[in-house]
Amino acid sequence: MARNPFGLSEIDLRPTIDFGFGGDEERPRRKIDKNTRDAVWLTYIGNKAEGKCYCCRVRTIHVTDFQVGHNKASAKGGSDNISNLRPICGPCNRGMGTKSIEWYRKKYFSKPKGKSRKGKKTKRRRRSSSNPFGFTVPTFKSPF
Repeated sequence: MARNPFGLSEIDLRPTIDFGFGGDEERPRRKIDKNTRDAVWLTYIGNKAEGKCYCCRVRTIHVTDFQVGHNKASAKGGSDNISNLRPICGPCNRGMGTKSIEWYRKKYFSKPKGKSRKGKKTKRRRRSSSNPFGFTVPTFKSPF
């Protein structure tokens, strides 16, 4: 073995760079157990095999294939209590990140706030079949 010319003991001299991604200090992701998942399904979907995503209400989710989303993200201190969990589809769960389900749902899936025409009667105008668009065509006298 070669002699160490600097008189240093065998230590790792490679520089350690912190890129700010939180490498070792990240908590491991908690997995929501099956009993809690089943309770979330029964609370929000009921005793059915299929239902709609709680967030988008568009995609169909199945009792054996759904994700449990946190209304208040666990990264922001949200609990794993049933009151904070909702049955949602994968795209919604990935799309909302650490935002709350209610915020995400309101921002991307709320109905437009325009005036509703439901219940209002509108007058229908009848057009004559001979002139369906109501144009008046000028008449010209023939020079012949």
